[in-house]
Amino acid sequence: MAAAQPIRSGAPLGEPMVGTDFVDAAVAMAEAAWRGDINRWNEIRCLTTDRLATGFASSRLLGEMILARAHFKGVPAADAWQWVRSNRILD
Repeated sequence: MAAAQPIRSGAPLGEPMVGTDFVDAAVAMAEAAWRGDINRWNEIRCLTTDRLATGFASSRLLGEMILARAHFKGVPAADAWQWVRSNRILD
């Protein structure tokens, strides 16, 4: 099995996010936030080994989800960011 490569800034959309524990931490934080468990979310945030990488991984995950949702709704990728801002789909 090939060694995991860190996330690169500017990596193409849809490229798999691979790396160390920060991807797992980002997913666990997203799950805790979705469940409304702020204590677990904060615990993960405080215990992650690389907070900047975890934040970046979280943003990449959010970006992928926004683009997927926009695509599902028939919104062109170029318009996805304005679409999410104007529709406030995360409220």
